[in-house]
Amino acid sequence: MEMDSIGQLMDTSEKLEKGIAELYSLFSQALPQDREFWTQLSFEEKNHAALIASIKETFVPLGKEFPTEILAWSRNEVDKANKIVTDCLSAFTESAQDREKIFNLALELELAAGEIHFQCFMKKKPSTMLEEMFQQLNMEDKDHSLRLHAYMKKHGITIHKRTIFPGESEACRE
Repeated sequence: MEMDSIGQLMDTSEKLEKGIAELYSLFSQALPQDREFWTQLSFEEKNHAALIASIKETFVPLGKEFPTEILAWSRNEVDKANKIVTDCLSAFTESAQDREKIFNLALELELAAGEIHFQCFMKKKPSTMLEEMFQQLNMEDKDHSLRLHAYMKKHGITIHKRTIFPGESEACRE
């Protein structure tokens, strides 16, 4: 992948992480009984965005290798996920949302292409010192979809049948 395309993909990936963080922040306000859970996920999404920005600032201008596995398969996939997040942010009103709908929306977002890539990157055996460093920095920010699923199950929140996102069947292949 060319450095210009990588830079653009990183920009849209960072935007996705920030958008999801903002959405989770709104969820924490809408669901006081789950505030701590959403606040933690929002914080972690902000960390993901900061990590992507840091990689871009450090490595892209230098033309250096960096862990591209952290990014989604294509910009098109990230753009689709960004559109969903943007639509959710503009349509979200606390009174119009219910707990089950909010949790299922978050689960869908966490299974979107950009998030799957981040989680796959975090699970793989690092092949460079750089990959190991990024994994160590984000050790606690793993498996949001699994944590959402477990939280929903524990609190009796119905999990809806979900859409399969493009490329998902290839998720986490080594």
